[in-house]
Amino acid sequence: MTSQYITTTDGTRIAIDLYLPTDSTCASPRACILTQTRYFRSISLRWPWRLLANQGRPFSFLHTRYYEGMLGAGYAVVAMDIRGTGASFGTVLHPHVLERQDSVDVIDWITRQPWSNGRVGLWGMSYEATAAYLTVSTHHPAIKACVPMYMFYDMYNDIASPATFTGAIEYFTLGDNTWRVATSWPPPHTTRRDFFLSMNDRALVTDVRAIQPGSCTWNVECQRDLGGIVGTPILTLWLASAAAPHSGDVFVYVTLVTQDSDVVYVTEGQCRAAHAPQDGAGGSMSRQSSPTYLDLVPHNPDPDVPRHSFYERDRRPIPACTKVTFGLLPIAFQAPRKARLQVRICGHDAKHFTQVDPTRTMELTADATACVSSLSLPILEAPPL
Repeated sequence: MTSQYITTTDGTRIAIDLYLPTDSTCASPRACILTQTRYFRSISLRWPWRLLANQGRPFSFLHTRYYEGMLGAGYAVVAMDIRGTGASFGTVLHPHVLERQDSVDVIDWITRQPWSNGRVGLWGMSYEATAAYLTVSTHHPAIKACVPMYMFYDMYNDIASPATFTGAIEYFTLGDNTWRVATSWPPPHTTRRDFFLSMNDRALVTDVRAIQPGSCTWNVECQRDLGGIVGTPILTLWLASAAAPHSGDVFVYVTLVTQDSDVVYVTEGQCRAAHAPQDGAGGSMSRQSSPTYLDLVPHNPDPDVPRHSFYERDRRPIPACTKVTFGLLPIAFQAPRKARLQVRICGHDAKHFTQVDPTRTMELTADATACVSSLSLPILEAPPL
């Protein structure tokens, strides 16, 4: 890590830290991740306390581990103190006009460096996330990605008066990138459309009579355009876990395949199968959320989505083929025309999740011989999305 000042167009000196990967295989120019903070980009402890943290090197209270991950992935990292904070000069003035220009000057500096390939991503939490949004609004050509986390929210509705429900729900629709307003969730005119999982040919079909039995990603060739997927998709699987404790983790990813064969992420869901079985009548065997929680926390539950507890006492082993139903993350997505829906199901996602018990082997079987698994999508039929 090296530290230096960058002089902006109005003459203000902005303090930055530059992190570069040390791996010799990363000698070629690389993309850079920029974070803009008012929480001190890094600190250096006095002797002998510096020996207790980060091997004596300066470090960030909030971000050191994030930076390590970014560097490990081959990115350069630039952390800057926003003007008037940390070691930067200048004064903090709202509404952030000068601060916004500072980020442009820093990005210009980044793109001129020999280690830069001219591509910049923005990242940050809280105030840093807001700063990232402000920088995106400049439309700088070097900006290729923005990942804001926990940025500012509506202070009145979310903190001062969280129990006040205005009767309107605002949601953002991916695909056509527009904001929508509805009086309920899911929105009115939403109907569920079921896609059944055919095992042997790995297809998703809308006619249950076309199911091929067997045990076994499933694809669907839609007979008509999907339109708007707005609400919570529900997955129903008939599963059996061969080994004790007869449970199993299920990871589900729903994607769309466009006419150009691009794969677009839509939503996902994870569940421990032993916590989501259904009884013979189709009702959830798990304990519902407590009335106290429902009274205190504002919510808009979808009555079609089963709720499960994750208490040990509510766990139900699934040694034999058992109906397991759970909701995925809610989404509002306008599917492109002639897109194909794809469902990916697996028992572990090593890239994103730590396996709870890596010593335990697990075999999950999805069966459609006697019972049919399905994906239920909330489709906004009318008025058009």
